[in-house]
Amino acid sequence: MNEQSVCDIYNEKRRHHEDATATRLALIEVVKRTGETTFQGFQQTIKNAIETLCSQNPTNIIMKPVTDLFFQDLRIMSVKQIHEIKEEMRQKEKDVIDEPELSRKEIAKHAIRFFRDGLKVLTYSKSRAVAKCLDYARQEFSFTVYALQGGDNSGQEFLASLERFEPFQKVLVPDIALSTIISEIDTVLVGAVAVTENGGIINKTGTRTVSSIALEHQKDFFVAAESYKFSKLYPLSQGHLRNLTPLPPLRTITTPPQDAVLFDCPEFDYTPPSFIRCLLTEVGVKTPADACVSSHELYNRISKNGRR
Repeated sequence: MNEQSVCDIYNEKRRHHEDATATRLALIEVVKRTGETTFQGFQQTIKNAIETLCSQNPTNIIMKPVTDLFFQDLRIMSVKQIHEIKEEMRQKEKDVIDEPELSRKEIAKHAIRFFRDGLKVLTYSKSRAVAKCLDYARQEFSFTVYALQGGDNSGQEFLASLERFEPFQKVLVPDIALSTIISEIDTVLVGAVAVTENGGIINKTGTRTVSSIALEHQKDFFVAAESYKFSKLYPLSQGHLRNLTPLPPLRTITTPPQDAVLFDCPEFDYTPPSFIRCLLTEVGVKTPADACVSSHELYNRISKNGRR
């Protein structure tokens, strides 16, 4: 299967599903279509497809952990015949589609212990996992959601998406007012694009700033993240993250009186584990250290017969 075919499959799946699901479904489709008869050739075909997807989508951070875990599953299946692997992948398709929503429901069940009546919770950026936590908690508690506006108005869009969720109150906060209102907040809850190997997170630029101010004011900083976002990325600093995840080219903007300047705004930043109280996952509430162990176990699973 050529590179264009792989990208076309992914783009078609992306029209109907979120990034992680579309990536997995595209790779399942590659598995179903490959004509390789040896496991070595079969494995190389999948590896080539993964390299194609990652090279064509270099700033899509979630694609890396998703493809790594998919390939790990294939390695565990290496004791099976290729036709058995294909059949198992066919049966997995519906589970792959349903898994994100089921994971978020479990995350919400674990998050409920941190909610109470009168709680003031601050969130930043749009996160399906955070939205599910709020939806689940509002069935038992009455609380207020503060959303930072974000440079792309993501806060306003996030609050608009919560319109059907009552009875909690919703407050939109300009980013520049964060330091002013943080003293009124009880807790901070954000999502993540990826969880790093050391228990930190990669998320929309600005998350690191929010976590710093939350820490300074001794506010709990929680992260809601599905386990398929656990990655082997280990950024040592913001600069290192920029090396790990290629950035889009700088844009030139014109400012009065018609002076051209370069505009630099990375899409993501890195929040170290020391700024995070807990990660809320579908397999439980974990400290960053626990998440580090879980990530290691996830990427080092061993099949029943002992082969990796």
